[in-house]
Amino acid sequence: MTNSMTNEYLYENLRTVSSFNDKTKLCIYEPTHRLFVVKEAERSAMPGYEAMRKLASPHLARILCIKDFGDRIEVVREYIQGETLADMIAKGKRIIPETALKIAADVCDGLSVMHRAGYVHRDITANNIIVSQDGVAKIIDFGIMRCFARNKCADTVILGTPGYAAPEQFGFSQSDAKTDIYAVGVLINVMLTGGFPNERKVSGSVGKIIGKCIEIDSRYRYASIAELKEAICGVNPIGFVKLVPGLRSRNPLVIAASAIGYLFAVLLTYVIFVDIKPGDIPKVAIGWLLILPIPFFCFCNFLGIWDWLPFSKGAPKRTQRTVYTLLGVMSIFIGLMVFGTIKK
Repeated sequence: MTNSMTNEYLYENLRTVSSFNDKTKLCIYEPTHRLFVVKEAERSAMPGYEAMRKLASPHLARILCIKDFGDRIEVVREYIQGETLADMIAKGKRIIPETALKIAADVCDGLSVMHRAGYVHRDITANNIIVSQDGVAKIIDFGIMRCFARNKCADTVILGTPGYAAPEQFGFSQSDAKTDIYAVGVLINVMLTGGFPNERKVSGSVGKIIGKCIEIDSRYRYASIAELKEAICGVNPIGFVKLVPGLRSRNPLVIAASAIGYLFAVLLTYVIFVDIKPGDIPKVAIGWLLILPIPFFCFCNFLGIWDWLPFSKGAPKRTQRTVYTLLGVMSIFIGLMVFGTIKK
């Protein structure tokens, strides 16, 4: 079955469950009962969404298919259980600095994938970021993204959300990666104060990061989204812990169980490598890889491996989970066989 036929079949078998607003609805895919979000957009947004179908990141909402109606399009994307930052802020939920910086780092990771491919998002706002139930931030709307063109001095159309949009989005120059850096700075301020920097600006080291992000002259902002993330992680040195599956959960029991599991993995690693003969080092190393790291990546989808390996990219989540669970189990079994060949 071709990709176009698969997309057509997916769209035709969607049934509306509820509506978020006039242009966005929640649908269920009848054959598997999996949920998707379907959003109506102007046809001019089609190139951006087509580009997003080819990009994969755990911090970018996955675009599954696009239905062209001539004067408009409908975009089918993955459903993410969680809340938008805008909803969290509206409900008065307190976002502590550590969490805000972790979310900002996730957004930087998603934008990094887009920027490397030559695309600028141009609409990073609290409404366009969803935080999933396990604490992972995802960018969900790509309606006004554009490809950076080096031969242009300004954007053809003025677009962007007031408060988040950088000066260059209002015709002063062409929007580029630094346009998204400006918006991330505003986003951090909004998460921590509930308002824009011109209303109430964060102080201290985080305030300095925000200030550099929102420089009027883009030359004085961070040079790249990677440099911004480095600055964020410098303020939040334990933020990397929140990237680890289990430890990023909001459930204390899950965090405790995960910590015990990681401690067990460390102890098992010690037992495997202690007092080994020099001639057995290659086999022991291969067995260790097959029993611990490879299954960890398979079972936990660490670093979004399910979405960037060619044979599983774009497959339904249920299929991916089944395939990688089997691969993880097989890896452990083969690893035990490798250890069985080592002579005592």
